[in-house]
Amino acid sequence: MKIKYFLLLVFSIGIALTVYTGTRYIKGVEIESTTAPITNYQQLDIHCAAHIRDTSSMQIFFDGQSYTVTLSDELCEEIRENTVTPTLFYYQEKDVVFQEGLLMPKVYISLSFFSAILLPLIGFIVYRKELNNSVSSM
Repeated sequence: MKIKYFLLLVFSIGIALTVYTGTRYIKGVEIESTTAPITNYQQLDIHCAAHIRDTSSMQIFFDGQSYTVTLSDELCEEIRENTVTPTLFYYQEKDVVFQEGLLMPKVYISLSFFSAILLPLIGFIVYRKELNNSVSSM
């Protein structure tokens, strides 16, 4: 496989990933605007992140099943102290409970878009530099 075709493949996969994350974000916004937040759940356990590689989460019991909900880190301690109750939504098609705005965080869309542009661009620059150095094996 030639390098330019590989770079086009990386670009295509990156754009497809950006489209997927974008549609998932839009679906989350649609669910939040059309359905009411769930209120009849029981909080079983809560885990607040201790360091940057950890994720804050909460185990809940809703509609006869147990769900794990990812939480934002700044809200986790307030939930643990019972000063705030999180706004949770239920995505019926995928059987997922999520916190408001966290079905697909907006930062994932921008990260996938920038990586779809930057990785092939850097590869193309390196490819062109090697061509200028008269390397015929590329």
